[in-house]
Amino acid sequence: MEKRVFNKITKEIFLEYGFIKDENNYILNLEDVTIVVKFCSWRGVKSFNYYFYINELYDESVPFEKKFDSVIEIKMEHTPELRGYHAHEILYEEYDEMKYKELLTTMLHRYFDPYKKNALQFLRDNDYCMCLTKKARQYLGLI
Repeated sequence: MEKRVFNKITKEIFLEYGFIKDENNYILNLEDVTIVVKFCSWRGVKSFNYYFYINELYDESVPFEKKFDSVIEIKMEHTPELRGYHAHEILYEEYDEMKYKELLTTMLHRYFDPYKKNALQFLRDNDYCMCLTKKARQYLGLI
C-alpha cells in the first residue's frame, strides 16, 4: 500500500472511531481523559504512540503539548515474532487496504474502548503498566 493510501485510511478509521484530526495528531476527547495519538518514526521504525491526560488535572492555561500523564507505545499485534521496538512497527508497504483497515480498527478498540467505558477506573486497574505521573497517581488515589 502506498503512503498516501495509508494516510487516507488511517484518517478515515480514526475519525469513524471518534477522534478528531489536529495537524499530525488524532485527539479523542472523553469525559475524564483526553487521548492524543501520533504517528512516529524512530530509527526507521514507523509506529503509533499515544499519550493521555486526566482532564481535571489541567486547566486551559497549560499549553496542549505540556499536558500528559503517560506516554504509551501501541503494538499493532500483527507481527508476534518481532521483538523490542520492532514489535510496534507499522509495515504499511506490506499491507493491503482491507488488512490494514482490520488491523487498525482492532487496535483502536483494544486500546481505547476501556477508556470509553470508565477511563479513571481503567487507569486505577492498570496503574502497574501505565507509568503514570505522580500527579495522576495522587488524583486517582493510588498514593
